[in-house]
Amino acid sequence: MERLIAAGLLLLLLRCQAAAGVGGVVGRRPPTLARHYHHTSSSSSRRQRAAAGDDAGVSVPAMVQYETRHYTQRLDHFNWAPASYAKFQQRYLVNDTFWRGRTAPILLYAGNEGDVELFANNTGFMWEAAPRFGAMLVFVEHRYYGRSMLFGGREAAFRDAGTKGYLTVTQALADYASFVLSLKANPLRHARGACTEMVLMTYGLSNDSILQPPWPFNLTDVVASCRNATGLPPRPFWLETEFGGYDIGNVLKRSASNILFFNGLRDPWSTGGVLKSISDSIIALVEPKGAHHVDLRFSSKGDPEWLTRVRAKETRIISRWLKQYCSDEAIST
Repeated sequence: MERLIAAGLLLLLLRCQAAAGVGGVVGRRPPTLARHYHHTSSSSSRRQRAAAGDDAGVSVPAMVQYETRHYTQRLDHFNWAPASYAKFQQRYLVNDTFWRGRTAPILLYAGNEGDVELFANNTGFMWEAAPRFGAMLVFVEHRYYGRSMLFGGREAAFRDAGTKGYLTVTQALADYASFVLSLKANPLRHARGACTEMVLMTYGLSNDSILQPPWPFNLTDVVASCRNATGLPPRPFWLETEFGGYDIGNVLKRSASNILFFNGLRDPWSTGGVLKSISDSIIALVEPKGAHHVDLRFSSKGDPEWLTRVRAKETRIISRWLKQYCSDEAIST
């Protein structure tokens, strides 16, 4: 089982949903494979949620309101054995209050290691950007967290190595890919239509000693600890094998675009972050006084000037990407 030890912010700009464009040109349609997936929507009405987890007791702005829905997800995306076709319900939250319709963007948060409501309540950058871009907001929960449990519940999901073996980065990314394809192919199941998706995703550890480890790092000890905790032999080098990244600069330069990396140097994870821009569209923003995810929080009157500048710059960059992309796809906005 891969260990989720890297933290960062990844922005993926996906292509526009088909819509009548400039001069009668119609944008390319997304794949239709995802039409075979089924969605269920909870009966809960649109409502505001109280903060959860580490931020319990912190007030949540009134604009944070959403519907809770569920997407029928496959257990194993990479195995054709009959058991791999088992399903689980992946929770996601939707707000279309600000959405301007088919040519407007969708801001999508791909959840990390926790209850998705916690991230929806605290990712203020998305809520404050939605009115500006006329965007729909979607927060998707990570498998094995919150209510997106496999095998019917947490106890069964974490029972033994056989049930925990589906908690991998590869499976989680395939979940999000499947969901996004369905979102693009079946927009009416989610809201009234769709244009461009922005995917935000982060990974980290929920470890009380993460900032001040009580012992020096030792790979042999880590491997033994993982085996003892999960009953599975870890593969510490599999992420590099599966996704590349030994020379992250060259890998991204050859295969990626429209990614914005923010790193605050007071965040310990920044030592493993992308601290230098790689191309005109793979941009690193580095702030010496910044902390973990500080740019994603709700703005306040007490924010320092540098933080206000960072958020403004991020918004300008995203706006430029959206404008260029819709121009390339001949989407009329």
